[in-house]
Amino acid sequence: MYQKSNKLAYILGVYFGDGSTTVKIDKEKGNSYRFQLGSIDKEFVDITSEYLQSLGLHVVRNEFQHKNVRYSRMFFLTVCSKEFVFWVRGITNNKTKI
Repeated sequence: MYQKSNKLAYILGVYFGDGSTTVKIDKEKGNSYRFQLGSIDKEFVDITSEYLQSLGLHVVRNEFQHKNVRYSRMFFLTVCSKEFVFWVRGITNNKTKI
């Protein structure tokens, strides 16, 4: 499905370290499949976003500003792709194998 590359290895490392996947099944609103990353490090999120886009995935970016919190600025990305989420979960056995 996805060809082995340094960028793909990086994305898998992101998933094991700071990334997450969620699957929500909702018959009324529709199902949701997401790969997500949140970090205070903008460059980290930028690079991950670039690599995901190089795989042909659509990335949504957000920034959130907290008030009176130690890490006041957070950067987020989300990929909504059933295929990618199930591929990442399958190849890593839900973060239990590399």
